[in-house]
Order: sequence, then C-alpha cells, then structure tokens
Amino acid sequence: MRSLGIFATLALAVVSYAAPRPLSSAVETQTPSLLTELSSVETRDVGLHARDGCGCKSLPDIMEGITVELTSLVNELNVLTPANCTIENITLIVNDMKGIISGAIVDTKALIGLSLSEVLKTTNGVMSLLDLCHLIATLYVSIFSCFSVVLKIVVSVDYNGVCGLFAEVGVLLATLLQLIISISGSILIIIVPLLKVCLSVVVEIGCSSSFSYLL
Repeated sequence: MRSLGIFATLALAVVSYAAPRPLSSAVETQTPSLLTELSSVETRDVGLHARDGCGCKSLPDIMEGITVELTSLVNELNVLTPANCTIENITLIVNDMKGIISGAIVDTKALIGLSLSEVLKTTNGVMSLLDLCHLIATLYVSIFSCFSVVLKIVVSVDYNGVCGLFAEVGVLLATLLQLIISISGSILIIIVPLLKVCLSVVVEIGCSSSFSYLL
C-alpha cells in the first residue's frame, strides 16, 4: 500500500540522517528577507514523475523529498543542549530549512492548473488525499514539536530571537500548506484536526496570522 511506503520513508529519514554539522560561534549579521529568498530560489531538479509539457515534480514527490531533508535538520535541532542552543547555531540550521521549504514552494507553484490526478501522481498510481494529509501532518508536527523543545532549553536572553527565527520557518510552512490546499482541493477538513497539536507552538513563535486559515 502507498501509505506503508510513505511511513517507511519517514522512518528511514529519522534513523539515517547525516552527522550534525560543526557548531559555529559566528554567523552573518544579516539574512535575506523571505521575499528575497523566494524570488531567488532556483528551480529544483525534475522529480521521478516528470510529465510531458511540464517536467514538474508531483506533490507526493515534493513532500516526501523535503521530509527527508527537513528531518535531518530537525534532528540537528533536537540534539542541541543548553550549552550550545544559541542563536548563532540555530540560525545555521534554520537558514537551511528556509531554503528547502522555499524550493518546495517553487515546485508546488509549478503544479497550478494541472489535474488532481497529475498533481497526486506516484509510482504506484495516485496518492489519496488522506495519505497526503498524513504525510504533511507528520512533517509539520515533527518540526513544530522540535521548535517547542528548543524553546524550552534556550536561555531567556535568546528566547525572542529564536522565536523570530522559527517564525520565519513557520511563515514559509504556512505558505506551502496554503498552496497545497488550493491545488489539491478540499483537504482543509482533513488537515485541520491533524495539525491542531501544532497551534500552540505557532502562537508561541508569533506566526498565528500566517496560519489563520487553520484557526
């Protein structure tokens, strides 16, 4: 079944991530704005399900791909300790997360106007909307749960700064989800209950307005 393949992919991602990056004591003092990042992201490689006249990744390809990439970064955040949970170290990881999500937004925009069967195409046929929602929810819950853990151990002087970094990721995740909802039809009724657990963290980091369609 397709769902078994999905959760096998997610399990593999959790176990087999790359070793954490060396922690840095300094980062660039300025980071590009979200709009600049979105406009400068290059089109990513064609996925497994390229289609005549489009060359687009399907939505399952996009979500499964970024799940593997982002899970590695979530694991890096999860292993931070109070001693190295600093804005500098978190910024390095967050910047990578923003680049991956921004690329997924570009890929998802390329699916606008295609039929739902093309958007949800997989190697075995077509992914169900329920499986798509579970795939999205698994990733989003993982990210926001990780944010919650980090905010509990970061020193108070860095708390607001870290909330701001996480909010930048949250805004991009909200943009991606809104695109997916607009492309794949009436999944809002399915996805809202699955993401309720994330909403307290969304409020804590200050990006609830970006997720207003879920509230």
